[in-house]
Amino acid sequence: MGEAAALGWAALFSLNSIFMRWGGMKVDVVWLNAFRTLVAAVLMLVVLLVFSGPAGLLGLPQQTIIWLAASTIITVPIGDSLFFMSCQHIGVARGLPIANAYPLVSVVLAVAFLGEAASWRLALGTVLILGGAYLVARPRAGEAKASLAAGARRTGVLLGVGASLAWGVGVIADKIAMQAQSIDLAGAAFLRLACAAVFLFVFARRQPFRGAWLNLAPAFYVGLLAAAGICGVGAPLAWLFAIQNAGAARAGLLAATGPLWGLLLSALLLREPVTRATVAGAVLTVAGVWAIL
Repeated sequence: MGEAAALGWAALFSLNSIFMRWGGMKVDVVWLNAFRTLVAAVLMLVVLLVFSGPAGLLGLPQQTIIWLAASTIITVPIGDSLFFMSCQHIGVARGLPIANAYPLVSVVLAVAFLGEAASWRLALGTVLILGGAYLVARPRAGEAKASLAAGARRTGVLLGVGASLAWGVGVIADKIAMQAQSIDLAGAAFLRLACAAVFLFVFARRQPFRGAWLNLAPAFYVGLLAAAGICGVGAPLAWLFAIQNAGAARAGLLAATGPLWGLLLSALLLREPVTRATVAGAVLTVAGVWAIL
């Protein structure tokens, strides 16, 4: 069940990315992400109060609170910021495959420090999933041929590696936070969303508030509510359940199938073209999932 939850998180994350791409054409994406996370936190609070009551949050162990807060700090203001800065230097087409190698970090740390088992199937799955993710996310013909200065390329690569390290460490922090089986998932997910919303609004304040928010069609706000409800609430619950039950190494690797889900959803919803390289990447990713399962 933990492995299925990790795949579910990857699918929901990709669906949320499509909404962010669609919504980002109408309003500033930084503010949009902050508002989406805030709405998701409010909805998660409702879920928490209905199904668990205040005890679901107040009963969280101190270790869980500290490590979830640490994970949020490491992945959102640090990891995401490094990734965005990397993309500014070398572009998304180059930056994403570098940053998306974070499961290598989480696998090594999980085996070395958390005592998770290493096996040839885990090693094979790591190679296949990361290789498949690279083929799906790599630039298409003509997308990333602009020449870059050596300094900009080196800085962008180092920032991408930094993002990968931060995201990988964040996976381990989540695993440490969720080690107790009695932890209320809704309480832990609300805490994580609330922390993320605070950091995102602090970050957003440095960006100009652009976009005619009051003049948007009702469909936009319906989409925002749907993204916050389905992706913003479902994804954190799925992720924490996966971390708790599948382990940091397996959950992190299966979460790296996000580019595959993004390919499928983009082709279905946005009518984006599918190439031979992306099909090959999809095959490798599915083979990697099979190896792990």
